[in-house]
Amino acid sequence: MNFKGKHAFVTGAGKRVGRTLAEALIRGGVRVTAHYRNSKKEVLELCDWAKSIGQTAIPVQADLTDIASLKRAVSESVSTLGPLHVLINNASEFHSTPTLNCTEEQWDSLLDSNLKGQFFLAQAAAPHLMKEGGVILNIVDIHAQQPLANFFTIRRLKRRSLDAHP
Repeated sequence: MNFKGKHAFVTGAGKRVGRTLAEALIRGGVRVTAHYRNSKKEVLELCDWAKSIGQTAIPVQADLTDIASLKRAVSESVSTLGPLHVLINNASEFHSTPTLNCTEEQWDSLLDSNLKGQFFLAQAAAPHLMKEGGVILNIVDIHAQQPLANFFTIRRLKRRSLDAHP
C-alpha cells in the first residue's frame, strides 16, 4: 500500500518504535503529525529533520489520559495537514506494576493511557479517517507475549507471581 502524500498521526513519535515509524513514513513522503506527551525535544528534532529533507511533520502535544486534549490534537492535526488517512496508536505508559502490589491508582493509570486513551483518540480521528478510507494501527510490543518481571500481565500472574509469594 502506498501512503505517499497521505497524512498519518503517530502517537509517541519522539522515541523508540514511534520514532522509527514516524521516520519511515516521512521518508516515504507521508505528512506526519508527531504526537508526544513529554518528548517535546525529540519530536521537534524529528520535525526539523523532516523539513531538512523536504518533507512535512508537525508536533502535537496531548496526554492520552485527557480526552479533551486528544480531540484538540486531532483537530489541530487535520486543520494543519489536511485529511487524515492513518492513525498509529503506539504510545503507552510503561512502568513497573508488580501484580500483587499493583494499586488502584497504578491500574487506572495503565488502563487510561494504554487502552482508554487509544480508544478515544480513535473515536476523535474516526470521522476524518472514514472520509478518506483510512486505517487505524494499534501497536503492541513483544512484552504482551513475553512479559517482564514486575510488570503486570495475566500470564505473569499465572506463571511466576503467585509462585514467588507463598
